[in-house]
Amino acid sequence: MLKLNASYSKKVPAEGEYTSQSYHASIEVELPDGLNSEQLNGKIHETFSAAFTATESCKAADILCHLFP
Repeated sequence: MLKLNASYSKKVPAEGEYTSQSYHASIEVELPDGLNSEQLNGKIHETFSAAFTATESCKAADILCHLFP
């Protein structure tokens, strides 16, 4: 069994001087045995895309998100 960990973070300027707001998502998934390279690449893309989408959604809503399965 393989584990895949994908994370994405974004830091944007905040209202105050010398301040910033950070957004971050990290996802860990277990991959089944026997995936070929095309399937593995698909899972990597899918997992990173989920981390990217979660981070951008929280940033757009300007909220702190805690997402758990």
